[in-house]
Amino acid sequence: MINPPLLKREKLSVTEIETLDRISQLPDALLVQILSLLPTKDAFTTCLLSKRWHFLWTFVYNLIFTQESYRVFYEPNCSLKIEKFVSFVNHVLNGFVSSKITKFELDGTQLFNYTSQIKRWLSFAVEREVKHAVFLSSYTHACVLPESFCNCSSLITLYLRQCCFNDAVIVWKFLKSLKLESVILKDDEILNLLSGCPALETMELDDVGGFHCLKINSSKFKRLNLKNHRLPHDISDRSLEIYAPYLEHLEISGDLGDLQCRLVDVSSLVNAKVTFYISCIKHIRHERKEFISVDDYSCHDYHQSFSVLARDYLQKLSCATELTIGSWFTELDNYFCDFEENNTDLQSWISSIVFPNLKNITIVNSILVCLNRQKRKQGFRRLVKLSQLLLKNATILKKFLVISKSRMCKKCKKCLTNCWCNFFSGLFDKLYPSRSSTNAKFILQAQVFRD
Repeated sequence: MINPPLLKREKLSVTEIETLDRISQLPDALLVQILSLLPTKDAFTTCLLSKRWHFLWTFVYNLIFTQESYRVFYEPNCSLKIEKFVSFVNHVLNGFVSSKITKFELDGTQLFNYTSQIKRWLSFAVEREVKHAVFLSSYTHACVLPESFCNCSSLITLYLRQCCFNDAVIVWKFLKSLKLESVILKDDEILNLLSGCPALETMELDDVGGFHCLKINSSKFKRLNLKNHRLPHDISDRSLEIYAPYLEHLEISGDLGDLQCRLVDVSSLVNAKVTFYISCIKHIRHERKEFISVDDYSCHDYHQSFSVLARDYLQKLSCATELTIGSWFTELDNYFCDFEENNTDLQSWISSIVFPNLKNITIVNSILVCLNRQKRKQGFRRLVKLSQLLLKNATILKKFLVISKSRMCKKCKKCLTNCWCNFFSGLFDKLYPSRSSTNAKFILQAQVFRD
């Protein structure tokens, strides 16, 4: 009698082969579409399956070379691992026969010694009319983009990190979405960039700076996201003006340092989120290890300038339908500063502003540690005054949301619940009667961050 377990294994193997055969019988176009959804390293390894699959990977339309690709090469020596990765990319591109590339993604953060290779790879993507590109350059050695890439007219979406344009003329006439990260651009460079993107609809700038004016007159441009603005220390003019008359969605978040970002023309805004945070000049100099004393007069002027900026923001954002405001409207990060601003002028100035379209208001109040501390009480009073004015002047308001963010430290564990109870009950009592619309929903929400 034949051994039953052996027969069972043989039968299972036949089933697996039949399954594989059914997949192999699919049309080439469908198989290429499936392979294009896989990471490039996985698509490439299918060439080992059989002769049927040997050349299919060369026709994929997405080429993705990310940090995950480095893990293919299990080498203890980092340099050897990178060499193998470079060799792998070269082998894939040399064997690639497809005439078009839909998406090309390259993480070159560890390839600072392979600038010429990177430029050749980017030019390869341009030759095949790439539509969606992602290129992350090294943080220590920013890569200069090749001229061919700067003139790639097929691009629709583009994400660049730590790159240089130099004097190249930008011609991305069909580009709709652009994201830049960790890039320094002068005023003439940002102008050259925007002039070369006439179809641009969305732009995200993360840790990008060096310019003082962002002017976009295109009626197609609808969405702008600014985060963590980068300011070189040697620039004395620490201001930024935004002209975007057709802009509908604006978000400014993260750490702006001491940048004074002014909204000059954003008259078409529908949705605005301004949740960035700023710090006292004393705090900024301490963070930069610039141990230069700041007198009380200079500190006062610094705070007053941002108070004026806050008033201007509310006026420029008065046309919006949805508005999210961060805690910088009610409190600076003044850990090194005892300055207390008088809100009288702010109240009288804001009281004349009407928000005829505003339906949803969100205030994100960042209370760093304990709500019972004196500085937190100052912030609470400012929050109340600002909220009352917004509630009074938003005539068609539907929802008013306050999000209180607190960091729980060991000393605050016992009092945090009581702090929040006092905070929210006090806020509700003061703000609920201020509603201009009796139908507006009033919501208080707490978020905890642990040390």
